[in-house]
Amino acid sequence: MGLKRVKKEDFVLSDYVKNGLHTKKSTSFVFKVDEIKKLPLLDKMEGKDETVDLFDYSESRKGFSLVLRISHSKKTFYLKARAGKTVARGAMRKLGDFGYRTANRSRPAKGLIELSEARKKFHELADQLMIQSEEAREVADLTIRDYLETLYTHDRDNYSVKSGKHHPLKPGTVEQLIQAFPHWIDRKVGDVKKEWVQEFVDHWDSLHLKDLETGKPVLDPVTNKPVSTNSSETRRKKYTMLNAMFNMCAKRGYIPSNPIDGQIGRFPRSKFKSDVSYDYVFEEVIEHLFNSEDIKGSLAGKIVIATMILTGARNAEVYKNYTSNFDSKERTMFIPAEISKNNGQRKVKIENDTYWEFVALYLEQNHFINQFGHMFPSTKKNGHATEAIYRPVWETLKPAFNQEGRLYDVRHTFARRVTKEFGISQAAEVLGDSIETAHNHYVQGDEEEKFANMAAIQQTSREIEKPAQADFETPAKEPPAHQQDSSEQIVEANEEFMPEPVLWLFNMFKNGKVLPTPNQIYASQWQHFVGFVTKKHERSDLGEEVEDWLMMQ
Repeated sequence: MGLKRVKKEDFVLSDYVKNGLHTKKSTSFVFKVDEIKKLPLLDKMEGKDETVDLFDYSESRKGFSLVLRISHSKKTFYLKARAGKTVARGAMRKLGDFGYRTANRSRPAKGLIELSEARKKFHELADQLMIQSEEAREVADLTIRDYLETLYTHDRDNYSVKSGKHHPLKPGTVEQLIQAFPHWIDRKVGDVKKEWVQEFVDHWDSLHLKDLETGKPVLDPVTNKPVSTNSSETRRKKYTMLNAMFNMCAKRGYIPSNPIDGQIGRFPRSKFKSDVSYDYVFEEVIEHLFNSEDIKGSLAGKIVIATMILTGARNAEVYKNYTSNFDSKERTMFIPAEISKNNGQRKVKIENDTYWEFVALYLEQNHFINQFGHMFPSTKKNGHATEAIYRPVWETLKPAFNQEGRLYDVRHTFARRVTKEFGISQAAEVLGDSIETAHNHYVQGDEEEKFANMAAIQQTSREIEKPAQADFETPAKEPPAHQQDSSEQIVEANEEFMPEPVLWLFNMFKNGKVLPTPNQIYASQWQHFVGFVTKKHERSDLGEEVEDWLMMQ
């Protein structure tokens, strides 16, 4: 797989393959290792992912073809299922990226497959699809609701996702999907089409946040347009879940392909960085929250907001939590992985007498036993309460701050106070975030403090004794520019657990850099790399596996 590249329009198969060409089809030849090695990769075009598909003239089954897809970075084997009587749906199934044995007969690098293995996988998958075709037609006629409730969990438990990795379904995903797409959930699986994505957008745009007193839509102060109840981050999460479901349907052959795939760019990650830091004393604001007659709403809602103020926890990490996780003796709250945004558990300390006094009162007078063990059970349905539980409380507490801001800014306020006292690393751990996320969202530039620090550094520099003139004439040999400060933190960068697109980017990124040891990297380099992958993923959807990987960083 040499370095030679050509433009797609200049790719002519006969220029590289002399023997075994199909006499009539210009894209077919007899696949041989040496012939495939000769084939060039394509020039990378800005904003385009161009490919060329070549067919194995010697390897075909009724309804199936072995395909070699050439892109700007690799050559990949696929099974192409042609629509017809023997196959329920036409689709492409990835078999693996092309690799070959070197002169010393060593096997291809990890993640690559030889031509012989590709042929073996081709026949195994073709056999499976032949049996599956009738089932596929039946599943395509199911409603999305029926598929979710009867087959989706089974498919995720037993088959790999689009990336090729095995990711069983997370608890609650089926219920979340049913709630997230009420107008589509009773349509047929086989009816999915690209236009649905615009329908999602139109629907979410029509859902406006209402002012509790006037009942009128809340207007965005910048755009003066009604604020949607679904933020860009929420839309991104809902789309990602449904897209993963249709990717599985395509992989299993229920539909030809996933027509809504590749649309994640329409739901960008929030670039909002609040500059609000509430100027309150914790004890005073908690006392006012629980004891002032001006604060309306339920005691449960007050506890949710008090918990967010005192711990920096996300709203869902509180109102979805369980009674057993509030420990008044140890004065802690445990946040289990299944309700945490980053799927990571943590325990937080709550050292406030007033808070625990009212938690005890709530458990004695307001809380009721429920089958799920929720601390804040819904009074209208099974399961936990929703955001509505604390909205009246927030609307009446907010004026006491004398600042324009959102409830979520109490998390920002908490984060910035921890960062200032103990550093960004400790803040990230307390908040359940990566260091990069904590820095991007919660570190607030203090111009006055920054200028004072710069002046102090410059003053210190002037006080350092000047070197002798001879030192200038014969400068000491400086260490190489690439050397890092020996005191800089070193972090793990285990390539074994990187998704394939991330590993490919990482190999490019580390080229020319000096790393401490294999599978380790300096913290500043790592943060730079993760930021690069994040931007790349936002521009070009790199897949669900990369999405999960970024959430864990």
